[in-house]
Amino acid sequence: TMSGTIKSTILVPGKTYYWKAVGAFSPDVVGGGKIKVKDAPVRWIQIDGTGNVRDMGGWKTTSGKTVKYEMIYRGQKLEGVTASGLATIKQLGLKTELDLRYESQKYQTPGTGMNYQFIETPGQYDSVMKANPEVFKASCKQIFNLLSNESNYPFYAHCNAGADRTGTFAFIVNGVLGVPYEDLTRD
Repeated sequence: TMSGTIKSTILVPGKTYYWKAVGAFSPDVVGGGKIKVKDAPVRWIQIDGTGNVRDMGGWKTTSGKTVKYEMIYRGQKLEGVTASGLATIKQLGLKTELDLRYESQKYQTPGTGMNYQFIETPGQYDSVMKANPEVFKASCKQIFNLLSNESNYPFYAHCNAGADRTGTFAFIVNGVLGVPYEDLTRD
């Protein structure tokens, strides 16, 4: 049973949730039931004070499996996150913040409760792999070392806008997991 208010963007596609309604002036149950959230490959998340946030799970792989939801989230920087946004971060249970920006942009937002990890990326989306191949290889090694430690999950990975460097991160990680090229480019 759900208790309290749960934002609809926290609900996981394909999962069934049970609910009940309690009267405002009495503890009597006045209704209830179950809902199944429509399955979809993109699960958008609303974190107040930031944007472009989505769960990287839900994509079908070439082997017919599905990338697990609630493991890695991607989005924008967290500098503007509000108290409500911090509550959503806690509700999601996020443990690790992976900042993929330049050294000059490095910033750990107070109050998130996440383990802050900074790994500088060498360039924007169209040049990230060729800007400095050695730096890119070193960054990838650091990223996969973090991802290989189960105690770091769930992750929140970001750059400034959550599109270029974070998009490259999502493309590579979901590609390694077996998501087809067509879906990687669509994401």
